[in-house]
Amino acid sequence: MSVTSCPPPEIAKLGLDGALEALAEGMSARTGIHISFSASGIASDIAAETELSLFRVAQAALMNIFKHSDATRACVRLKRGKKWTTLRIRDFPAHCSPPPKHRASGVGVPGMQARMEAVGGKVFVRTMPFGTAVTAVAQRTLSH
Repeated sequence: MSVTSCPPPEIAKLGLDGALEALAEGMSARTGIHISFSASGIASDIAAETELSLFRVAQAALMNIFKHSDATRACVRLKRGKKWTTLRIRDFPAHCSPPPKHRASGVGVPGMQARMEAVGGKVFVRTMPFGTAVTAVAQRTLSH
């Protein structure tokens, strides 16, 4: 999977933080799911391909929440450390349900994994009785 597609104008205009916040606000307005956003750590430049991959993972994870969850709220958290950038998207469904024993195979999670692997990162999906968390982790490679 190529991650060299044209980045959304929000990233160029607002940076990754602003683009993720705008994505959360827009999805919240369109779906009725309350989606909060927070960022921590130093917002220095990271490689454009990594920013794009993180943004696309957030889009896919939020779309999965809309399509497959009865969530009333969700959160998007971006955390930057000295060596790693972590993006976590978590939903909070209206009802507690046991984690599925077998997940249906779709394109969402494999696409997220391929996108992050292309930039040397990883995606982890954790299903719990009170929601699902998708965590994307990428090494901090500064853009040149």
